[in-house]
Amino acid sequence: FLLILASDMDRDTVVSWDTRVDWGDLWRYLPVVAPPDPDWILPEFDDSDWDEGPSGFGHSDDDDATLVDAHTVYVRHTFDLSPEDRAAVTALLLDVDYDDGFVAYLNGIEVARGSMGIEGNRPAWDAFADEPHEGALHQGGVPPRYDLVNAIALLRDGPNVLALEQHDISLQ
Repeated sequence: FLLILASDMDRDTVVSWDTRVDWGDLWRYLPVVAPPDPDWILPEFDDSDWDEGPSGFGHSDDDDATLVDAHTVYVRHTFDLSPEDRAAVTALLLDVDYDDGFVAYLNGIEVARGSMGIEGNRPAWDAFADEPHEGALHQGGVPPRYDLVNAIALLRDGPNVLALEQHDISLQ
């Protein structure tokens, strides 16, 4: 994408967007039915025995590309950055379309959450979301956007891991 700013202020700054993680990309995922390895959010974690499928993930409302038979699912996506690309990052945005709660981690550090308890407290694997939240995309809406400018320093040259845990509001 190319964003052109027309402010009549004679500036020549060019802003470009580079989507590294997109809707429908392949992710490694684990339907969580027992306490998992707590290191699953770390870049070094070996997820090779996890299943792989396109986003979104879910089980009951016909808006998911990958069906998961669990009320909690952990997902991981690895993306690469060259040193030049990483050095050029001045903004970082995360749009998350979720049911019902989530916590997102970038290279092992929490960067965003919705409807899942207190920031910095990792939810139990079998925790429920605090309140219901319906995904927006399948209804023609726009998902919540999280400004991760403070997380830019977490980016690394080479492989980076975005990990999310998604929790339902109940067992139904």
